[in-house]
Amino acid sequence: MNGRSARWLVVVGVGAGTFAVVWWVSEVMSRLDRSTAVTIAAAAASLVATPSAWWATQTGTGSGPAASPGSAPDAGTAVTAPGPETGWRGRLPVAVGVAVVVIACFLAVQAYGLLGNGGASGQDPRGSTTSPGGAGGQQTVDVNKTAWFAGYKLEFGRVTYDRGRNPQLIVEAMVENLAPGSDYFTADMTFSSGGRHAKGFVYGSSLVPGGLKAELSFEFDPGPLTGSLADGVLTFGDGTRAQTVVPLGGGAGFVAHEPRSVLGPTKVTHRDLVLQVRTCEVRADIVPEHLQARADHLILACLVDATFTGTGSIHVYNQDTYRLRLPDGTTIGPTEYPITTLDPGVTMPQTYVAFSIREPVGGAYVLQIVDRHSSTEPESPTTIGSVSLNL
Repeated sequence: MNGRSARWLVVVGVGAGTFAVVWWVSEVMSRLDRSTAVTIAAAAASLVATPSAWWATQTGTGSGPAASPGSAPDAGTAVTAPGPETGWRGRLPVAVGVAVVVIACFLAVQAYGLLGNGGASGQDPRGSTTSPGGAGGQQTVDVNKTAWFAGYKLEFGRVTYDRGRNPQLIVEAMVENLAPGSDYFTADMTFSSGGRHAKGFVYGSSLVPGGLKAELSFEFDPGPLTGSLADGVLTFGDGTRAQTVVPLGGGAGFVAHEPRSVLGPTKVTHRDLVLQVRTCEVRADIVPEHLQARADHLILACLVDATFTGTGSIHVYNQDTYRLRLPDGTTIGPTEYPITTLDPGVTMPQTYVAFSIREPVGGAYVLQIVDRHSSTEPESPTTIGSVSLNL
C-alpha cells in the first residue's frame, strides 16, 4: 500500500468514526430522534472529512526523486519538487473523499435500521416489534390522571407495553408549562412494577413554550412484566425531592401535588407599599424555576403586584420585604423572592415570593411585610405588616 492509499484510509476512518460517535451520543445519550441524530452526525462527519481529504491530496515538499545511478540531469535544466495539485484536479479527490465518507455513513444507517427494526427499513423505532409479545407481553392502560411536578401540569393518557418493542413502555402525556418562560421538560422518571425499576426518558424534543401545552411521550424499558401493567407506578423526582407518584391503575399511593389556594385576591397597604396579592398557594414546586420542593417539604408561593407610593426616588424590593411566621412562632425568610427596585407610582406586576415549609403543613401562618424606610430605622411593630394564612 502506497502512502496516498494509507492517507485515504485514514480519511474514511476519521469520517466514519466521527459519524458513529456523534450519532451514538445524539440518539442514545441525548435521546434525539433518529433523523435528527443522523443529520447532526452527518454534518459533523463532513466537517471532519473535508480537511482530512484535503490533507490526503497533498504530496511531499522535499526535493524531487533521486536520479538513477550513473545518470545526471541535463545541464541548465532546473529540478523542482512536485507541489500539491491545483485547480479542479486538486479539488476532485477532496470531493470524492467526502462523498465516500457520506455514502459509507448512509449505508451504515440503512444497515442499522434493518437490523434494529426487524427488516422494516424506515419504520419508526418506537413502534418496531422484534418478537411477538406473547401472553401478557402486550398491554394497554388508560391512566386519565393529572399531577404536578416542577412547574408543569401533567395530564396522563394511554400507557402501552410491548415486550418485543423498543422501547417497551410508552407513556403519553399532555404537559403544560405553568411558568411564563419557555423551557425543556426534564425529570428523574422511574417506572416500577413487581420490585423492578426502569429509568425513563422523553422521546424527541421536550420543549414546552411558556403557558402552553405540548404532547410528550415518556419511554421506559422495564423488561418482562410479571403482572398487570395497571399495577405499575410512575415516580417523578429522586429521593431528595417531593416525589410525584402516579399509579397507572386505581391503586392507592397517588401523590398528585395539586396546588391548593390559601389566599385569594387581597390588597395590603403597609406604609408606602401597596401589595395586591393575586393568590397564595400551597404546592410542591417553585414554578418560575421549574424546581421541585425538597423531600418532606412543600412550598407556600404568592403572586403579588407591588406599588411604591412614597416620595423617595426608589424603594428596594427584595428578600428583606417578606417573612413567614410559622405556627410555633419562629420566622423564616423566602426561598424565592424578587430582586429589584420600585419606582414611585409604578406597579411591578406578578412578583413571585415563595417559602419552603416542612410537612405536615397546617395551622396558623402569618405572611409578614417588612418596610423600613432606611437601614438605620429599627424594626418595630410599625415597620411590620401582616396577612394571616390558615394552611
